[in-house]
Amino acid sequence: MTRQMISSKKRIEDQSRLDSDIISAVKMEKPETVRQLVKLIKERHRLPEEEIAQRILDLQNRGKLKFTEDQSTTYATITGYVFSNQAYWYWMVVGLSLATVASIAIPEDLFP
Repeated sequence: MTRQMISSKKRIEDQSRLDSDIISAVKMEKPETVRQLVKLIKERHRLPEEEIAQRILDLQNRGKLKFTEDQSTTYATITGYVFSNQAYWYWMVVGLSLATVASIAIPEDLFP
């Protein structure tokens, strides 16, 4: 066999080993984020994060990994929602309404 064929075969074996390690890490260690998964694999394989992330995306594209979004945006109380980032629109409307009321309530003789 030529060196190129040996190198190609070794690279395919390495990728296959990396893929199986990624899948087993997801099943066994259950990382909460892709960043945590990348860190786990990086400790084991000493590969660049970009390469690991690319393999993870490839596994997702092939249907071997499935990612779900965090659904923890539900709030236990109304105050939890009112002071969250999702209520930004609410505070904008309240602020603009107060500014409108204040501008209407200014007496006429205050203007020059």
